Amino acid sequence: LFMAFNMSPDSIDVNVHPQKTEVRFRDERMVFGRIVNGLRQALSEANWSTRSAGDVGVEYSGQSSSTQFGGGSVFEGSAGYSQQALSTADARPIAAIEDTIGSQNFLSVRNTFLFREVEGGVEIIDQHALHERVNLEELRRDIREGEVLMQPLLVPALVELSREEVQSLVGNKEVFRKLGVEITEFGDTTLAINGVPARLKKLRPESLVEDLLEILSQSRAPSPEQIQEEMLYSMSCRAAVMAGDYVNEESLRSLLKRGADLPQDRTCAHGRPVRVFLSYVDLEKAFYRR
Repeated sequence: LFMAFNMSPDSIDVNVHPQKTEVRFRDERMVFGRIVNGLRQALSEANWSTRSAGDVGVEYSGQSSSTQFGGGSVFEGSAGYSQQALSTADARPIAAIEDTIGSQNFLSVRNTFLFREVEGGVEIIDQHALHERVNLEELRRDIREGEVLMQPLLVPALVELSREEVQSLVGNKEVFRKLGVEITEFGDTTLAINGVPARLKKLRPESLVEDLLEILSQSRAPSPEQIQEEMLYSMSCRAAVMAGDYVNEESLRSLLKRGADLPQDRTCAHGRPVRVFLSYVDLEKAFYRR
């Protein structure tokens, strides 16, 4: 649905923002009314048809055993997916299950660890550490390919700082830009964050300023390359799902698939292990079967 407005210049106030990045309608109620009426007309003329359950093509076995996975995806930066029905039971033995991420069974424990059977044993994955590593490698790839997409913020995030801090950050705005972050000076003691990496929707904009100030406060002045790498570590961590956060099953499968495609996913950006392997031999010894 597209909606175009032709308005007289007199109906718009362009002096509400010192840098002219925002405008204001003089009669907001009139604009709101036009939008509502336009939507009502468009929706009333649309051809809305409903399909019966039989048309959807979802098979149901009749078993009343089901698991409900609620909530939305926290990995909004990943590619979209279509909702598909999940079978409520799988009578095949574990050895017969296809060895692919999309169909492999796993168990989420305390919304922190993922347990799954792999060749020769059991693998335990830290979901935060894996997501952090995925974020890091995907951002590095975007930078190498020159394709770091920036998501403009509808309302800029304003951070109050000292004059010296504002000047220090503005002096490193090129580092921010390469990371998909747009900052501007908004007065002597205020910094405006106008955009963040589109891949990291969970990232809190203000945290970028805090982290860069900490990096710049180090005793030895870091090079632009060191600043960029440190910021990558920080952004990857802050934008990752945290230990204890609920993640729906589809998003966990997506995360595992993205992790499997990485050249290195043994540790997170800060060096903590992403996964631990327990062999069948270790398990048998633990239960005195060997």
